[in-house]
Amino acid sequence: MGSPLGIIINLANQYYLLKKHLKIAANINNSIELKNGHVSQNQLEFEVDKFNKVNIEINNLIYVESIGNYLNIIYENNGIKRITVRETIYNIEQKTNSTNIIYKPHRSYLVNLQYIHHITGDAQGLKIHFKDSDNVIPVSRNKIKEFRKLASSKI
Repeated sequence: MGSPLGIIINLANQYYLLKKHLKIAANINNSIELKNGHVSQNQLEFEVDKFNKVNIEINNLIYVESIGNYLNIIYENNGIKRITVRETIYNIEQKTNSTNIIYKPHRSYLVNLQYIHHITGDAQGLKIHFKDSDNVIPVSRNKIKEFRKLASSKI
C-alpha cells in the first residue's frame, strides 16, 4: 500500500518542481532578451492590433484597469492617453514586478504611485485619485495596511 502512495507523492513533487523551474527559466530568458536589446527594462510593449505595437515607459504609466482579458492602459505621453489591449493584468504585473513604483491595490488595477494626487476614505475603504483624471481606483480592504505603508513612503 505504501509504494503506490509514494509514487503519487513523488510525481506530484516532480510536477511542482518542473513548474517552478520553468517559471524561473522564463524569467531569466526574459532578462536575457531585454539585455540583448529587444525591449528596454523600463518599457512595456503592447500589441494594439496585428500591425500596431505601442511601447510605454513604465514611469509614464498612470494606471491599468482590467476588464476580463482586456486592459485599459492609461498613460502619459504629451497628455493623458488610453489604449485597450488583449492582455491579462497578471502578465503586466509580472513585467513590472522589478519596479517599486507599480502597485496592485485591487485585483482589477495596477497603479503608478508617482501619479497619485490624493487618497480619500469612506465606509467602503480607501480610494485613489490621480492628477488630471476623474477616475477613482479602490483599494481592497485586505491591502489597506500594506498600501498605507507603501504610499506614505512613495508619495
